[in-house]
Amino acid sequence: VLVPRVLETAVLGSAILGAVGIGVASDLTAAIRAMTGIEREIEPRPEFAATYERLFEAYVALYPAVSAVTRQLAVAGQAAVAGRDVVS
Repeated sequence: VLVPRVLETAVLGSAILGAVGIGVASDLTAAIRAMTGIEREIEPRPEFAATYERLFEAYVALYPAVSAVTRQLAVAGQAAVAGRDVVS
């Protein structure tokens, strides 16, 4: 597992685009190179393979379990940004 230097990747992506937009970086590649990096690398431990497998199965099951709620949150967020109230 590669752990990025900056954990708030959505915010970092916005900062990268902003740097290009205002001319601080010449292009996306330059901005990405300048603003990203790997903090550390974590190697999996073979003795925990069974635990990793159970956790991965839970992770895979998570999306279908929350997808309807995630869609509702996205619609409500878009409505709020647009300045309107939506009930669905």
